[in-house]
Amino acid sequence: MSEKDLEILFKSQFSSLCNLAFTLVKNADVAKDVVQQVFIKLWNKQQNLNIHGPIEAYLYRMVINTSLNHIEKEKKYTRWEDHLAQVSELTVDAKENSNAIEDRENKVRNAINELPPQCQTVFSLSRFENLSNKEIAGHLGISVKAVEKHITVALKTLRVKLRPLMNSELDILILFLMIKFLIQQVGFLTI
Repeated sequence: MSEKDLEILFKSQFSSLCNLAFTLVKNADVAKDVVQQVFIKLWNKQQNLNIHGPIEAYLYRMVINTSLNHIEKEKKYTRWEDHLAQVSELTVDAKENSNAIEDRENKVRNAINELPPQCQTVFSLSRFENLSNKEIAGHLGISVKAVEKHITVALKTLRVKLRPLMNSELDILILFLMIKFLIQQVGFLTI
């Protein structure tokens, strides 16, 4: 096939081939690209082609196949974009959750740190070391009534300071588990 033959074929078939491609890919620019790719393939492979029948039928089949290949590539690309978007959302959610947890930990840490030192110690021994009031009193050399007073003050203070963090009973449970974890960290409270 000569260059002149290809040019004549291109001019006579381009419009109808674009219409065919458009019915499949639903985009005029992509349809034109598909048809141009088909003619480029035809030109590059003309030495190896063994076409039986009208060349127009061969071109139509090439346009259909190239269009379907384009659609498949687009689907893969769209799935990949969707996957990336989901990963991105999960990453953002994880960062937000991590920031929220870190913010709560800081608020709990600050609330406990604002307790008077003796009150911190009594509260920690009572709630996180599971010592009885009598054991705490003996350990610190204070009366059982003083231990009870420190625990009462600590609970009231923490309830007031941490109320904005508690939207539900589950939040309260999570908050007190967080307090236990923070107190048990090395160096958080010295008893």
